Amino acid sequence: MTSCLFIASGNNPRSLVFEPPHISNTASSNVATIVEALHKAQKAMPDHAGETAAREFANVVTVLRQSNKDDLLSVYSQVKAGAGFKAGT
Repeated sequence: MTSCLFIASGNNPRSLVFEPPHISNTASSNVATIVEALHKAQKAMPDHAGETAAREFANVVTVLRQSNKDDLLSVYSQVKAGAGFKAGT
């Protein structure tokens, strides 16, 4: 982490903390992992969103944070084309 000190209005010093970018632990493609996480989240909320659905959604967010742009675009294209996802299900 890197911190930066600056003077805000009123001459009160403030600091900002910058985190390094989140880097995936694997160099391999993450597409299958993203699709799997999306399917699990979808199955966890058949009629309503409950505790399990919230956990699965948090998992989706975690997987997306570790994914690169190419993987995200690939998954977006798959989901848009169908890839086992149907509207209203």
